[in-house]
Amino acid sequence: MTEDQFCAKAVQYIWNTYPETRRLLIHIPNEAKRSKIEWVQMKAKGLIPGAPDYIFFWKGKCYTIEAKDATKGKVSTDQMKVHEALKSQDIDVFIVYSAEEFIKTIESIIL
Repeated sequence: MTEDQFCAKAVQYIWNTYPETRRLLIHIPNEAKRSKIEWVQMKAKGLIPGAPDYIFFWKGKCYTIEAKDATKGKVSTDQMKVHEALKSQDIDVFIVYSAEEFIKTIESIIL
């Protein structure tokens, strides 16, 4: 299962199973294929290399989730820099490699 597939599966499960989390789990589309002009525009509006895939807001806290393909996914240098910056602000960073890990991460926060 690809990263996109397992993320879609997890997000759909979370949406349907935990309706109280709806609109609080937000995807940052920084992996999409875009033209050079679109990337320049996105960067100008604040999209940075290494931004986490998801932000989750729950009970006054912010959590971030980085999704990675289980076979070939690895955290990039830009992602490590962003993760360090987030952690310096007491924002939790989770790295998940499957739909099950993604779901368990959300459950560990809300349950």
